[in-house]
Amino acid sequence: MTSNVQSGLQTINKIRAGIRFEIQHNYINIVGKNGDFTTFMKEESRAALKIFQHSEKWNKIYALISRYPFLDLSSRIANINHILDILLELEDYYESDIEQRNSSINSAETAERLAILKKAREDKFKADLKNVDAEQIPVQFVKGVGQKLAEKFDKIGIQTCKDLLLYKPRDYIFFESKDLIKDLKLDDNATIFGEISKINAFKSPKKDLVVMNIEISDISGKIKIIKYFQGNSSHFYLKQFKGMYPEGSKVICFGKVKIDKFSRKLSFANPVIEVIGDEISESAEQNENRIIPVYPLTEGLSTIQLRKAIRSSIDLYVDTVKEFLPKEVLDTNQLVSLKSAITQIHFPESQLEINNAAHRLIFNDFFLLQLQFMLIRKQVKKKSKGIQFNCFSGGLVDKFLDLLPFQLTDAQARVFYEEILPDMVSDEPMHRLIQGDVGAGKTVVAFLAILVAIDDGYQAAIMVPTEILAKQHFKKFQEWINLLNAHLKIKVSLLIGRQGTKERRSVLQEIAGGTVNIVVGTHALIQDSVEFQNLGLVIIDEQHRFGVKQREQLSLKAKNKAGSTVLVEKLFMTATPIPRTLALALHGDLDMSEIDQLPANRLPIITKISKKKSEAHKLIKTELDKGNQAYIVFPLIDESETLAAEAASVEYEKLKETTFKDYKIGLLHGKLNDEDKEATMQAFYKKELQILVSTTVIEVGIDVADATVILIESCQRFGLAQLHQLRGRVGRSNKQSYCLLSSNSKNPETNQRLEILVKSNNGFIVAQHDLQIRGAGDFLGVKQSGVGDSFLSSLIDQEQLLIAARDSARVFSEKHDDINKEFPVLARALEKFQKSVNLNAG
Repeated sequence: MTSNVQSGLQTINKIRAGIRFEIQHNYINIVGKNGDFTTFMKEESRAALKIFQHSEKWNKIYALISRYPFLDLSSRIANINHILDILLELEDYYESDIEQRNSSINSAETAERLAILKKAREDKFKADLKNVDAEQIPVQFVKGVGQKLAEKFDKIGIQTCKDLLLYKPRDYIFFESKDLIKDLKLDDNATIFGEISKINAFKSPKKDLVVMNIEISDISGKIKIIKYFQGNSSHFYLKQFKGMYPEGSKVICFGKVKIDKFSRKLSFANPVIEVIGDEISESAEQNENRIIPVYPLTEGLSTIQLRKAIRSSIDLYVDTVKEFLPKEVLDTNQLVSLKSAITQIHFPESQLEINNAAHRLIFNDFFLLQLQFMLIRKQVKKKSKGIQFNCFSGGLVDKFLDLLPFQLTDAQARVFYEEILPDMVSDEPMHRLIQGDVGAGKTVVAFLAILVAIDDGYQAAIMVPTEILAKQHFKKFQEWINLLNAHLKIKVSLLIGRQGTKERRSVLQEIAGGTVNIVVGTHALIQDSVEFQNLGLVIIDEQHRFGVKQREQLSLKAKNKAGSTVLVEKLFMTATPIPRTLALALHGDLDMSEIDQLPANRLPIITKISKKKSEAHKLIKTELDKGNQAYIVFPLIDESETLAAEAASVEYEKLKETTFKDYKIGLLHGKLNDEDKEATMQAFYKKELQILVSTTVIEVGIDVADATVILIESCQRFGLAQLHQLRGRVGRSNKQSYCLLSSNSKNPETNQRLEILVKSNNGFIVAQHDLQIRGAGDFLGVKQSGVGDSFLSSLIDQEQLLIAARDSARVFSEKHDDINKEFPVLARALEKFQKSVNLNAG
């Protein structure tokens, strides 16, 4: 018997060691060398049962551990604590047996000792929960979820308990705004609370469209509502769709009241219907001040299921979400605690609570983003000093401006003299972005910066995304250099992919030897064969078209005499106006300058929505007959350059044979080889072509002074910002220019959107409207931004909050040198945020 008891004690110790390992890994059923925790526990329990065949306690342990994989986290903790209690009883029993039931061990004392230990274990239950990280809890282990429902949660981006706690509602319904069905009026935005009295679903003649008739009743009457769903219309799926709105379930329905075209009675125009369960009754007294959040959902996931899971998570796990913002930041910005924000965003008792909670949760992301930027800037400045350029009075800048046939605008002068020049003469490295509307004169400002570098004995390099744009800059720089050649010999070279071996070798030798002062190039500039003698200034034009690594590779070309990398001055440029909020979010590591003024001799482009093709063609002919030129642009089709090229080619042939048969017309699209593209563009520059039929390859950089009219076909396919960019291909001189927006859309929202372009030539205003209409994700292109939709959606109307977060991040980063040591929780939050928001995409 003694050997059996010894084996029992050994098994207890092994099981305790396994339990400690499982607790250390947050109760996830950890997998070890020989299987998962549950398998290990069952094997040890079975081994004990072979020795103690009729032991109720070992049978209980085996039963408890068999259920373990299917439990939520709180139940797992309770399960483990129960097993530990039983092990304690077994251990006491076996030790008593070994001591041959020594009379000195009083059974009453043993019971008291066990009771004290059990009470201590119960007190430890909540402490165990607090030591668990909500981010490490898979959502399937939240009470009431399980594996099948977890798959639905995954479709809306919820994988963990923390994701669930931070899943923000998209709207709220206030019970006090409840309307009775009998009081509904045409065109009202109304909210009704009722019960589904009838429902049926049938498939539409249109493929994959389900039509659902829902009758809702309240104490005042009934209303019939029609809902449409895209989806499989088989009998099985029709049953599933009906299951989304069970008869007898309580619902909230809100939307615009309209006349049903079939019954001619009042109904709702495809409203939002939320099944809410029993948390709301029709008695206003019981629901005073009730606020119901409305969440983005997916097929098979109901509001009831989501809210139950959120309620359970808040009750058990909200304390496991660590407060990461330092007290000084919380106090300065008067922010509620993270625990309060999570609770109030899901179960608010007032509009004030909703505002405070949303304010705090959005601030979290903004602060982490801006702190990331501030730490990058701090690290760069700490790592090395920048070049401290000398700016000579009476030097190249002054001589050039004296010879320039026009004066800088106030905006150009401000950006150069008050922002760029102070950067260049300081010992901190310049890291600046110039935003400027189409035609605002960014290039001449960049050239002034180049002259500062050259005057001090340094080389400058400007990298652009296309060969067309590279050649355009090269030509412009040559013109300006010709003004200065009487004073100083300056040489500019072009480096692009399509160059002869001999020409390329010569250019590379001149760059390495320092006889070239300015190099204009494409991605060819970052190849290993390119070496500079004394690179001091790097300019990246249309910087969003390059990846972060590509931009950095050019900067690494700067070496000192010892061969070590030096920190060059960096100037980035973009002709894509970005609203200030979005610019701060995406380029927070850069200082920003805006050239928000056009040259005085530029006439505003007249923009018209063209419904009749004949009128547009008539205006084009009028301009051509004056000796001017025109663009006709076709959109990408399904994001395919191949399809767009085919569409443009077909229209080109048609126009060439019919409407514009008496004019010289050319074709340009992305599928042409480089030689054909170059030949076409040169012909257009030289006015050998009067009309250029093109896809959006002309969007950036093409500058033809005599192009005075652009016709954009199917313009509803474009965003406003892109239409504005295309519009900027005309209006490049003092001639009156026109932009014709061809659209056959009858959608009032589309026409309202296009009217923004008709009314405004200001790219920043247009971009702000585009941001509000399409959202930040579509404005940027998700692939380009690398930023999640949820984060981007917060940017649209939260500029003041973003600025407050930026100011707080700046002050905090300047005050604290070692965040990892002083604020470890914040450091971990920042690390996780960096992984979730990838601003280095593209």
